[in-house]
Amino acid sequence: MLPSGVPSRLEKNRVLYYHHAMQRRRAQRIPVTLKASFVLEEITYLGIIRNVSADGIGCSMTFMVNVKKDFRPVKILDLQFRLPSGDAARISAELVWFARIAKDHNIVNLGLRVIEPPSYYKDFVTSLYKEKIRNKTKNDLINELLEANQRLDTLEERLQGFEQSETSPASTDDTYRTIVEATEDSIYVVDRNYQYLFMNQKHLSRLGLSENEYRGHVYRDFHSTTETDKFIKKIDEVFQRGVPILYENTNSRDNKHYLLTMSPIITQGDEITAVAVISKEITDRKFTEELLLNSAQVFEKRVQERTFELILANENLNREITERKHTEEALKKAATDWRITFDSTQDMILMTNKDYEVIKANKAASEFVHKSYEEIIGLRFPALLAALGITDGEDLLERVKISKRHEEIEFHLHDKGIWVLASADPIFDDRGSVEGAVYIIKDISEQKSLQLQLFQAQKMESIGRLAGGIAHDFNNLLSSIIGYAELTLLKLPADSMFKEYLSTIKEAGDKAAILTRRLLAFSRKQLLQMQVVNMNTVVENLIKMTEPMLRDDIVLKVRTEPFMCAVWADRMQIEQVLMNLMLNAQDAMPHGGTLIIEIANISLEDNFHVKHENVKPGQYVLLSVSDTGIGMNKEVQNKLFEPFFTTKPLGKGTGLGLSTVYGIIKQHHGYIYVYSEIDRGTTFKIYLPISAAEQDQIVQREQMYLEGGNETVLVVDDDQLLRTLVKDILFPLGYRLLFAEDGREALQVAKQAKEHIDVLLTDVIMPNINGKELAALFHMQYPETKVIFISGYTDETIMSQGILDPQDIFMQKPLSPSKLTSTLRSVLDDQQ
Repeated sequence: MLPSGVPSRLEKNRVLYYHHAMQRRRAQRIPVTLKASFVLEEITYLGIIRNVSADGIGCSMTFMVNVKKDFRPVKILDLQFRLPSGDAARISAELVWFARIAKDHNIVNLGLRVIEPPSYYKDFVTSLYKEKIRNKTKNDLINELLEANQRLDTLEERLQGFEQSETSPASTDDTYRTIVEATEDSIYVVDRNYQYLFMNQKHLSRLGLSENEYRGHVYRDFHSTTETDKFIKKIDEVFQRGVPILYENTNSRDNKHYLLTMSPIITQGDEITAVAVISKEITDRKFTEELLLNSAQVFEKRVQERTFELILANENLNREITERKHTEEALKKAATDWRITFDSTQDMILMTNKDYEVIKANKAASEFVHKSYEEIIGLRFPALLAALGITDGEDLLERVKISKRHEEIEFHLHDKGIWVLASADPIFDDRGSVEGAVYIIKDISEQKSLQLQLFQAQKMESIGRLAGGIAHDFNNLLSSIIGYAELTLLKLPADSMFKEYLSTIKEAGDKAAILTRRLLAFSRKQLLQMQVVNMNTVVENLIKMTEPMLRDDIVLKVRTEPFMCAVWADRMQIEQVLMNLMLNAQDAMPHGGTLIIEIANISLEDNFHVKHENVKPGQYVLLSVSDTGIGMNKEVQNKLFEPFFTTKPLGKGTGLGLSTVYGIIKQHHGYIYVYSEIDRGTTFKIYLPISAAEQDQIVQREQMYLEGGNETVLVVDDDQLLRTLVKDILFPLGYRLLFAEDGREALQVAKQAKEHIDVLLTDVIMPNINGKELAALFHMQYPETKVIFISGYTDETIMSQGILDPQDIFMQKPLSPSKLTSTLRSVLDDQQ
């Protein structure tokens, strides 16, 4: 039953309508179309002012704007627009209400109240009011009242009919209940906590529940985790947006497809209290869609096949029609292509008749002889060659005419400074007689240069073989010469005139012995004079001799260790190796730079053996020679130790220097490696094994000084073998270890780490973020974490190029257990 007060309210509204007719005219909204915009969170939104109100002279308006789905307005908006007069307007407005348009949720209507409207805006609204509202006549207002009265009468009739329907047996609630229970779709309601508030019989049947068994349960109790997560996300979206949504779902209980419609249940206070869900099974529809899709694909395939057949037939038809035309055009194109090819080659090509007159010539020939095409045609070929300085040109022609086959001859053009190869092939007539020839003149300067290098290499190889073959006998002779010269010098009186002669003979013999050993180095057959050698002494003595040979723009730095292990080596050969590397370093710095020589005791562990094939783990003396020069790419590094390979110009080097160095190091059972980058310099590292006695002492010392700890260390290096080595060294000693391949991963690991990171142990040269940049980021985020840098480059090289600062803590690869643990403890104990 309707409340008894409804008719009286209608009557009251009728009276009020008449009474306030004039006042309501001022509140009537006046339609306008004004483009406007506002900025919210650095995003500019564009829209249209649809109407304004004359109440209060322009105090409110409706603004329609296109926004994103997650749009959330603020209380105060600053609108900018232009009035119909063209004047710019800027007003502040308070948001009163906003609603999305049902058909397009990206479009919203904003109800705004203008705050302190400016005078020009008041004038604009007042003029609209006068035009749209105030100028209406009395008859217009009477007609409006009559229409309103008629609408109220109609409303009363509808309300009376509704009142009568209330007396029918079945109530509205019962009707709705009957409809909900009779449907074949599942219908249920959930609240904000995803708890069921209602289920119809269809949904109870699907879940295998009886009446009221669903109460107290949530969606997750009857569905899989994947379904639940998706359902919760959609329910939250309805609560947030306040609009219905649709989505498809495959139920894990029966493996059927369902279309879910989720609609908000809204109270009179515009509050969403729950969400109603209608779940409709669409398994058959999905199956039908798949069948239709497959059928469409089969049909499409047949259409494509038939289309392809038609295309082939059409192409065959076109081919038959145009075959004769193509044949005609091919002849023209062949002539054009021949001329293009003829002129595109870099070799000089000419054709002559039987009288040796040039009948054709290419562009290269014209450029080579500095004559135009017209000037060349008709010239006799021998005369043309003679102009180039080739006097045997006619002889070449006669040879071709006699032999009737390919002939060639080489010439050196002194004026151009190049070598050329002139070749000739005969042209025969129908009777087999030579009626002309084709001549090709090719620049072979590069080929000749390679031949000269080959001859030089063969010559040096012959010297090496010769020296190796006669070394034994020649050294015996030198031993006799030098030995008897020394004996005779000892027996001669001090004032003997022959002492000077014998001293000269002995000095010449010593030089001959040195020369023999250096020649034998080419073939690695020299007889080494092995002895205990202190590398500090070798370097210091050689520096005294070679430093004056270095250019003034080369800065020499030498770093040695006080207690160097002795090596078993040929002192003279090691000096030759060092001098060769120093001179190469100087050549790599044409504009000056820094030359760094370093010596250190080093331990090569198993991981170094894996990374560098055939390396024997143990104790070595490391000799490194570094420069800050132009560096080398990977291709040059791969060929660096090959015999006769050189990057120097012809005549500036034989390409045997580094191959000789390689041979000497191999004879000493040592290893040599190069590290280089373009514009970052080059480092040669030579590892020479120390004596067995010192080997045992070093192992004992390392075992004594492997100190442990319980701190956390983050190890960052792109080499898996090095990370494994650090783990094998530090983990048994009690350290907690974290690992990363590069700087980006290191930052992620540090962010996720539960414990404090005490030390960052990082490589210097890495992709993406290098070690120095990583350390800087750690200093900002974890200022108490200490940093130790490691690298395959020497510390002097890295410091001199500004990669690291002098106060940075640095360890040079390869890492030894004693050096790693002692440095780590020193840093952790604040001894650095």
